[in-house]
Amino acid sequence: MNPSSQVYSDELYRKQGLTFVIFMALGNFFCNYAQYQLSPISLRIMEQYHLTDVQFATVFSSVQMPSIFLGFLMGPVVDKLGPKKVILIGMIVSIIGGAIRTFFHSFTGLSIGMPLCGVGGGMLIICISKVIGIYIDSEKTSTMAGVIFTGSSAAMLVGIGTTAFFTSVQTAFLVSLIALIIVTILWIIVIKELPPRNVSDTHVRLKEGIVIAGKSKIVWMGALTAAAVLASNLIIMEFLPQALQTRGYSETAAGWMTAVMMAGCVIGTLFGMRTTSKMKRRTLLTINCICIAVLGSVGWLFPLILAIISFILVGSALGMTFAAIASLPVYDKKLGVKYAGTGNGIITSVQMIGSIILSSYVIVPLAKGNFYTMFILSGISTILGLICVLFLPKDI
Repeated sequence: MNPSSQVYSDELYRKQGLTFVIFMALGNFFCNYAQYQLSPISLRIMEQYHLTDVQFATVFSSVQMPSIFLGFLMGPVVDKLGPKKVILIGMIVSIIGGAIRTFFHSFTGLSIGMPLCGVGGGMLIICISKVIGIYIDSEKTSTMAGVIFTGSSAAMLVGIGTTAFFTSVQTAFLVSLIALIIVTILWIIVIKELPPRNVSDTHVRLKEGIVIAGKSKIVWMGALTAAAVLASNLIIMEFLPQALQTRGYSETAAGWMTAVMMAGCVIGTLFGMRTTSKMKRRTLLTINCICIAVLGSVGWLFPLILAIISFILVGSALGMTFAAIASLPVYDKKLGVKYAGTGNGIITSVQMIGSIILSSYVIVPLAKGNFYTMFILSGISTILGLICVLFLPKDI
């Protein structure tokens, strides 16, 4: 035991772990909510800020850009400073971004503010393995990772469902900003960080962590799986409404199918991870990848009821997949709690870079506008992820 942590009981670690998870889920919600506010009021934003379609798409996707670089840079810092400080820094940066987009009414303001809004969410994801490894009992790791990921899925549902009711773009942005400020203040007051339970986990060497994580088979297979599956997810999210409209769905009905999938994602992260908590991660990821590959490729061709069921299952599988991958570094004995942040940082960066390359520069160009080809290719992408899963150790 770490001498500095001997005075802390296991019960206190559990309570602090639950507090961490709840506030990380809230932070994940409001950091992602800032992005998903844009879609329902896109026409208002484009008119008010005089944006072209390309400029709006650039602003919308820019929220994800920090995760590409933050993973490699901040993963080792999480191991050195601890998750509370790193997440706090990220949320403060997101507040700054939220303020810029709220009070600077221009394309430049949005271009600067939106990427900064994404920093907090990126930091939260990087810290998941570290928090789970320190505070959460092994049998609850999957469940708690799922709760944290529920925040982002719920943010999409709430953002799409409520933002159009705001009287102005600035009001919508201001509400999001105030909510994030409140959560950040509560984070400072409520979150109490405890030292790792094992003394060896406190002696962190940045270079050593990078080397160990860089050689970890679990980290790289998890990262490549996440990239392949996220690429499939991006294709489905972006092109499902258009594909459904070619089959006679109304624009409204086609749009709601995406919301159905997000509802499935919430179900998967919140309840699916709990019901499968005793299942091996390798087995869970195998089942989920098969579900995504098959139903994600052909579900849009089914009659309405079957299509709804298919995309609820796809969403649930996606939610469980990303939550399971986020907890993988703690299963590597060489990484453990000590360098879990570094491992998760690599996963986050590779996931973002790989998914963008696969979706934007491989799948879409090869499909040439043919939705049948596009969704088949998205399924093949997930199958590539499944192949990576099969290289994971059988005992995790």
